[in-house]
Amino acid sequence: MHQSLWQLVVTSYETSGSIERVVLYLLMALSVLSWAIILMKFRMLTLARVANEGVLAALDTAAHTRDVLDRQELARAPLFVALQAALATRQSISDAVAMGR
Repeated sequence: MHQSLWQLVVTSYETSGSIERVVLYLLMALSVLSWAIILMKFRMLTLARVANEGVLAALDTAAHTRDVLDRQELARAPLFVALQAALATRQSISDAVAMGR
C-alpha cells in the first residue's frame, strides 16, 4: 500500500491524540515565527548593505574622511558607525601622543 506524503500526514493527524496535536500546533507556530525572524533579518542585512554602499560612495567623493560624518542621512549604516569609532579612536590616540610630548 503506497500513500503520498500528505495522505500519511492526514492519516497521522486524524489518529493522533490531543497531546500530539498540541505539539504539532506548537511546532507549526514556532516554524512560522522562525521564518518571520529569518525574513526580518534578511531584510535588515539587505538594508545595511545598501546603506554601507552609500557610505562607500560618499567616501569616494569626499575631500576628507571627516566630511562623510557630517552627512546624517548615512548615520543608519553600520559602516558609518565603524567610521565614527575609528576616527574617534584615532583622535584620542593623537591627543594622547600630543600630551605625552
